Amino acid sequence: MKTLKDIETNLTEKEKKELAEIVKRIKATCQIRMIILFGSHARGEQVDDSQYSEGKKSDYDILVIPLSCTKKLQKKVKLLLKNLFHDIIDKTVSCLVVPIDKLNSLLHEGQYFYTEIKNEGIYLYKTGSVELEDAVILSPQREREIAEEYFELWFGQSKEFYKTANYQIKEDMIRMSAFNLQQCAESCYKCVELVLTRYCPKEHLLTELKERVVKLNSEFEIPFPCETPEQIVLFNHLDFAYTGARYNKDYTVTYEQLEYWKNENENLMNITNEICTSHIEKLREKENDSKEN
Repeated sequence: MKTLKDIETNLTEKEKKELAEIVKRIKATCQIRMIILFGSHARGEQVDDSQYSEGKKSDYDILVIPLSCTKKLQKKVKLLLKNLFHDIIDKTVSCLVVPIDKLNSLLHEGQYFYTEIKNEGIYLYKTGSVELEDAVILSPQREREIAEEYFELWFGQSKEFYKTANYQIKEDMIRMSAFNLQQCAESCYKCVELVLTRYCPKEHLLTELKERVVKLNSEFEIPFPCETPEQIVLFNHLDFAYTGARYNKDYTVTYEQLEYWKNENENLMNITNEICTSHIEKLREKENDSKEN
């Protein structure tokens, strides 16, 4: 894996200073084994159109590997890193915290997301002699089988949640209908990420899940748009339904909100089905080509 020196020509002086500060602050949270930059900055494909009123800025994507990492410590470090950089960096710093044994297990299995990090990532900091595992290359047939398994499970779940929500609306069970519409959206987002990358975080927040799948395919910006304050409020209210609809006595929902969420879920399900089946078909073609050669 490369180091920061190998990509210095692709970085501005501002970006170099920001990355140095990111490393400094991450190291202050706990004992760190590795800090790896991945994504667009690591590839030299970052965008910064901040000079324009609605300019886009590429996130800093950072993989953090603590020296030792119990589940309790992992959760603590993730919370510490969540809002650690807002005062110095005017773009999002997205940090993944993964124990070294878990990371190497995923690499050994050939898990796409982390294999890409190893192939394209940049060491910002590294200590000790532990190295990252080499990825095992799956056969084209196994790639296709895993994608199909994920699609059948997670897209099937999304359809069941949607069907249940419709029934609950008819029965005036509107709070639980909101919960199942949230679950429908969550299942779609997780389906996409699992089919395309064989990875999905243990996450329920729709805002974070949507952000992840939009990076995989920009079509996922279309369902549940967040271009106006009203759209943002509606999406956040659906997001809160995961806990609020079940446990918060003050959680309220209207039939108009449910109808809006139903329509957006239909759009999301259609795009999920299209993107995932297209990806599986490409894997099938790859499998057939391998058998002919």
